[in-house]
Parts: sequence; C-alpha cells; structure tokens
Amino acid sequence: MSRPSSAVAEAGSRAAARRNYRIAAAALAVYAVDVLVGKAGVVLRFVPPFRLGEVGEFLVVLVAVVFFVAGLLVEPPSRPSAATQEES
Repeated sequence: MSRPSSAVAEAGSRAAARRNYRIAAAALAVYAVDVLVGKAGVVLRFVPPFRLGEVGEFLVVLVAVVFFVAGLLVEPPSRPSAATQEES
C-alpha cells in the first residue's frame, strides 16, 4: 500500500524540520559550552585552550537562529484536532 504523495511530502518536510532543529540545538550547545568554559576560566583563573571569541560566538548563534527559523518554515502545519474543528 503506497502513501499519497502529500503524505510523503509531509514526512520529508518533518524530517527536514527535525534535521534543522538538531543543527540549531548543536550550535546552541557549542555556544553554551564556550560561554561556560570562558566563565570557568575567569572564576578559576586559567586560560582556556580554545575560545570562539566575539565574532565566533556571533556566528554560532547566527547559525542556530537561521536553522531554527528554517525548521519552523519547513515544518508542515499541524492538522487541527477534532475538538478544534467542533468549535469552528
């Protein structure tokens, strides 16, 4: 039994949205780790071996925002539930 083409397209869109959300989460995690390592360096008085710097932090957050918005735009709209349709 084959699925209708709209169901296949919707499944592909959901997969693309999940991929974009994962990339955004990974970029946000990189930013959070960089900030925490920098804070630990200040508190514990050591020089971290690697820091992104201001421009690097900006670019990582920009990547996170771009992929998050792309995930929102690619994700197919949710179908209204039966309760919502009864209210209309």
